[in-house]
Amino acid sequence: MLASPMGDQGMSWWKAFSTCWPPGQDGCVVWWDAWAAVGTVLAVVVALGLALVEHGRRRKDAEGRSQWIAVALHLPVDQWAKRVARLQTLVTSGESGKILDMVDPEEGRPSVLAVPPEVIELRKEIHELGDIGGAIAQASFLLNELRGKWLWIESGLRGDYEEDELSRALRLLRGNVKSAEELLKEASRRIDGRLRQTQWMKIHAYIFFRRSGRGG
Repeated sequence: MLASPMGDQGMSWWKAFSTCWPPGQDGCVVWWDAWAAVGTVLAVVVALGLALVEHGRRRKDAEGRSQWIAVALHLPVDQWAKRVARLQTLVTSGESGKILDMVDPEEGRPSVLAVPPEVIELRKEIHELGDIGGAIAQASFLLNELRGKWLWIESGLRGDYEEDELSRALRLLRGNVKSAEELLKEASRRIDGRLRQTQWMKIHAYIFFRRSGRGG
């Protein structure tokens, strides 16, 4: 038999596939099952590699979409949060007349309890913001609950109820507005932080300062 050009160390792994060298000569038979197993393993490795590349691409696409959603919601959520905070101040101070003006304003002005149209338009995509979207959805639910019961609450604010009924109406109003304010403020804070800390902004800020000679 011809000497192996691979040496003793090379032959140690080669014997897993063929007990002789060279294959096909002097009765040397290749272990095709072993080679088939190697081919299967290589195919799996290649498939996993392609899957990881595709996963990375999709993740970057998702991050890009979520960033644009955050941009679209940045201003309307911030403004909504401030209006609900103003309502919370009025509820705490018991200024019934001003509360009614914010909830049931003159024609052409949106109710503070109404979900902004920008949020409604993005309701199918807002879940891509994760906890931010969840906070906005929960605040929307709490304020919509007040809208659904507003005639009852309004009657209480106008003094049409006895003490017990008035207390129930005001308790619902205070609790929902307070929770909605906290949720929207947190959502606004997180959206702002997310947009300010993106890798894109860091990279472009670095390029700007380098070009202007202020980057060190």
